[in-house]
Amino acid sequence: MSYKNTHSSRRKGRRVLKSKRREIKRPDNKTYRQNKNIIRLFNKYSQNKNTLTQSQCVKLMKKEFHLNYNIHVINSFMNIWGEKINRRNYILKDTFFKLFEGPNGFFRDITLK
Repeated sequence: MSYKNTHSSRRKGRRVLKSKRREIKRPDNKTYRQNKNIIRLFNKYSQNKNTLTQSQCVKLMKKEFHLNYNIHVINSFMNIWGEKINRRNYILKDTFFKLFEGPNGFFRDITLK
């Protein structure tokens, strides 16, 4: 295995690990750090480390992001992004990552350091 600098117009000097079979791209530090902080935030407010209830989501929004929404907005948020388990809506860990991404995420304007 050897390291090779790639020469592309987008990312100059990014290191790619060359193995005999395939190239392995290393993750960017910024995205890795943000994902780590998202996991830490989810685990802080989740009781079973897999799901967030509606009340836990409201606490997370109020304490971490200082966001206060109407109960109807919270219900819509839980119906759109949540999964129904035993007639209750829960936000799963996989879904929680998607809330911070792209043009459709609920927390798309929030960046974690």
